[in-house]
Amino acid sequence: MARPAATGPGAAGRAGGEWSGYLAGQLRWFPHTNPPVDWHAALSLAVEPEYYHVWDDGAQSLTFRPFLRLDQRDPSRTHADLRELLWIRAGDGWELRA
Repeated sequence: MARPAATGPGAAGRAGGEWSGYLAGQLRWFPHTNPPVDWHAALSLAVEPEYYHVWDDGAQSLTFRPFLRLDQRDPSRTHADLRELLWIRAGDGWELRA
């Protein structure tokens, strides 16, 4: 979820941006398999980093959040996408989001 542009004390003093996000592993196990599935277990890895940057004395911010999943067995689950890309420009009594 996007954060509003930072204002107030300390917003102007931030240099660079901040990274957060998550990394998760998943094991899927199938007790019985039927054709065409000839395997019982599969591993996958998901990563969703988030970069957040504030500048212009807190009047502008950028949020960038991609997603990537790699699946050992199922190519239809392996994918990447862009979950969020948001630029915010705030002024006195108004806010622009793109």
